[in-house]
Amino acid sequence: MKTTSIIASTSALLFSGIAAAAEINVVSTQATQEAYLELVAQFEKASGHKVKSVFTGTLNVQKRLADGEPYDLIIMAGPAIDEQIKLGKALAGSRVNIAQSGTGLAVRKGAAKPDISSVEALKRTLLAAKSIGYSTGPSGLYMLSVFEKLGIADQVKGKLRQTPSGVFVGSLIAGGEAEVGFQQISELVHFAAIDYVGPLPGELQRMTVFSAGIHANAKQADAARALVAFITAPAAAPVIRKHGLEPAPALAQQAGANVRETQLSDTQQLGRQVFAQSCGVCHLQPSLGVKTYGPVLNKAAAAGNDDVMRAFIVNGTDRMPAFKHYLKPAEIDAIIAYLRTVPVAAASAPSAQKQGDAR
Repeated sequence: MKTTSIIASTSALLFSGIAAAAEINVVSTQATQEAYLELVAQFEKASGHKVKSVFTGTLNVQKRLADGEPYDLIIMAGPAIDEQIKLGKALAGSRVNIAQSGTGLAVRKGAAKPDISSVEALKRTLLAAKSIGYSTGPSGLYMLSVFEKLGIADQVKGKLRQTPSGVFVGSLIAGGEAEVGFQQISELVHFAAIDYVGPLPGELQRMTVFSAGIHANAKQADAARALVAFITAPAAAPVIRKHGLEPAPALAQQAGANVRETQLSDTQQLGRQVFAQSCGVCHLQPSLGVKTYGPVLNKAAAAGNDDVMRAFIVNGTDRMPAFKHYLKPAEIDAIIAYLRTVPVAAASAPSAQKQGDAR
């Protein structure tokens, strides 16, 4: 079936219960901007609704929400949406995952592309670079931990150039302020005057999940939900991938979980968030174009032993990187607390034996 036919069928289902056209006000961070705009154009045509969107950096979105600016829909990294729910700015239970992105590196257009094909190659590139750009968003915070993991944080500290919130790292690279720069891949591939080099090498890569949440004071909540349903429908996947992103797993799919967030403790909620960002890209059903993936994790996977689970996460295995340099002890404990809530029956990925055969 052609994509247009799928979109038409999806639209008929989504909009059948919405009586009148509405104007939907959206505030969003920038990682999903290009894919979102293409999908919004289709949504407006199919629904008759109008969408007014503001794109800016994470810190600026947080400030706008704290200042009480009126919106119907919020799009940010998943944990940031969870935080807005806790603050009462977004409706509990309204979070829906949209897309996920890895972190990549870029250089000024026409410049020699450095080798980042392995951890050691990336380390050499960073030590050789005269200046390094990074963002104030999730990718920037993560890159600081990468520098620590590589053992070069002190050596590169004086070369770091951070963008203000809402400014693309591409601006630093294009302007000559940064020789190399890191940001979400989706924010690099479309930026003029720079060349995208590639993603972080596999064992250093960390996916960021971007999500939507309905504003607590939304005037057009139903129309906003229709927009979210449209941009997360199966027909949206090719557009999402076209713009350097991958479709994100639905919350109910994460680790096979079927526990509602409202039933989780604060520690378990933190564990769910960290799991989604740090572990979910491998330990999910293979619905993201990932050819190799780990078994569905739950308490039974470690024979009911927390220490075994902790050793898996801290030290890694022959098929999984060690996370002792990525995650704080409290985050690892939170993941384990969350995994205790994941029932074995919810696991629907292939068996561990079949997964091993497929690798």
